Amino acid sequence: MFIRNESNKLVAGLQSSLLSLGLLFGGWSQAAQMCDESLETTTPDEEFNINTDGTVSHLKTELVWDRCSWGLSGENCEQGTASEHNWEDAQQQAEIANNQAYKGYTDWRVPTRQELLSIVEFQCYQPAINERVFPTTPSAAFWSSSPSASSADGAWGVNFNTRNDAHGYRSSNIYVRLVRGGLFFVPSTESSQSCNDGATILNNVEFSIHDNGTVTHQQTKLIWDQCIWGQSGINCDNGDVNGYLWSEALQQAKVANQQNYKGYNDWRLPTISELLSITEVTCAYPAINTSVFPSTPSSAFWSTSPLAADSDETWYVHFAGGGYNGYSTSNSYLGVRLVRGEQPFVSLPTNQTPTAAFSLSPTSGQAPLTITLDGSASSDPEADNLTYAWTINGAAVGNGAMQFDYTFNTAGDYLIALTVTDSEGLSHTSSQSLTVGEDNSTPETNPEESDNNTSEGNTEKAVSLTFKTEKAFYHVGESLKVELIESVNANRFQRIDLWVAVQIPTGDIFFMTPYPIQPFDLVPQAFKTAVDSANVTHQIIAFDVPEGMGGTYTFYAVAVETGKSPMSDNLLFITRSNLAQLDINLAGR
Repeated sequence: MFIRNESNKLVAGLQSSLLSLGLLFGGWSQAAQMCDESLETTTPDEEFNINTDGTVSHLKTELVWDRCSWGLSGENCEQGTASEHNWEDAQQQAEIANNQAYKGYTDWRVPTRQELLSIVEFQCYQPAINERVFPTTPSAAFWSSSPSASSADGAWGVNFNTRNDAHGYRSSNIYVRLVRGGLFFVPSTESSQSCNDGATILNNVEFSIHDNGTVTHQQTKLIWDQCIWGQSGINCDNGDVNGYLWSEALQQAKVANQQNYKGYNDWRLPTISELLSITEVTCAYPAINTSVFPSTPSSAFWSTSPLAADSDETWYVHFAGGGYNGYSTSNSYLGVRLVRGEQPFVSLPTNQTPTAAFSLSPTSGQAPLTITLDGSASSDPEADNLTYAWTINGAAVGNGAMQFDYTFNTAGDYLIALTVTDSEGLSHTSSQSLTVGEDNSTPETNPEESDNNTSEGNTEKAVSLTFKTEKAFYHVGESLKVELIESVNANRFQRIDLWVAVQIPTGDIFFMTPYPIQPFDLVPQAFKTAVDSANVTHQIIAFDVPEGMGGTYTFYAVAVETGKSPMSDNLLFITRSNLAQLDINLAGR
């Protein structure tokens, strides 16, 4: 089926990009992400596995994220519009996703604040996220599922712009990213501390309190000083809590190491990610588990992490409510809590979810149409043996075969789904849509009538269309050329029109025109009003890829009965060719 520009988007700012043809694309380019590579990355590429189903597995947390912000789709999340929701409505989006078996899963949820913080990239801003892992992320705030402990009308989010924490009214409309699985931040059901009428996220059982006044966090394997620097005693009730400039705070770790403080000489100031890992946002005044960290004041504490956006400021966490922000290193006096050890790489569970993938051959045709359904592209991370369950419009087919042939005797739209399951019961579902055209067999008729048979329902394919390009991904500076090969059945030639269109990353659709001065236009129109009677190759575009055009570009071509439109008429009766489609991905920089 030909695409329909149902969004009716306005092209808000035009930039010249395909100079050789004069095609002006809509303002898709956005401000480039800013990163300070002198700072340590908090979400390195090697911590993530990008899956073929549009999800990404975070090895350190065992969480499986949607790569796209809710509302976006496509391989690089370049299609659609990221949608904003109030806090209550944000939780409903997870239910909608589960009802749809979104990307093959039914256990999506809005992440907790701790989970959302785990994918913040503090080396970067605008947006503060690893864009190779999470492309096209808006530089804005995203909701978590964590309510505020200090305000019944408030809830927590994370600002991926990023300059500060996101804590605000539940009525505010901000973005959503869904998550599933994970063992890293799931609350324990044992011995949970009661705090503000709710169970804490960081429960007592997740910490080991040692006789020397240190605490091991089992989630991160970090070893914390149970007391604020300056405190002492079993309940940290002796001594004074002092404020330090950031440079002085760094020196306190050196002082502790020179003293072999509590038996160790490798103390340091924590990173912002580490300090946030012990915040308890279901509590307030202070926002920390006080059974583990007693006598903690409701005040701000330094991290060792400078802001990527401002080298004169450093991240801190305020334990009144658990928020974080940046403070000037030269005139701000904050508290110090020391830590030692490193956050290890936690591997994924021993058994991971398989991935369902399949192909159809051929991918289109008229009834009766025999299709080969091939699920051999499905995979399992542990190379486990998979079982295969196929359905067509909800009815089981295939008898568990990995590959088989199926004949569609009736024209119509079909939804084909494959579910693969490993030996431990983990499963994944993938689906594709198939449209089968009307039977194109020629009825018995007089030879004189056959040449003039152009009535509705005659879906004879007079033309075969094929796009041609060198590869699927082009870097900036590389030469890109797209051609359309038109193969004509001369013996059955009719007057038919050729339509060519390209959908750009904003979702806007440009139609190729017959006018060289303005070769593409937003107004739907045919490229040629009478297809050639001989084979011909049309050059669609040819240019060197500039910066700022990153994303997926989808080219479409179809021949239809002369005078008809694939945008408004019934395609089942007017098409005179296959629907040719080509996806090309361009680097943005």
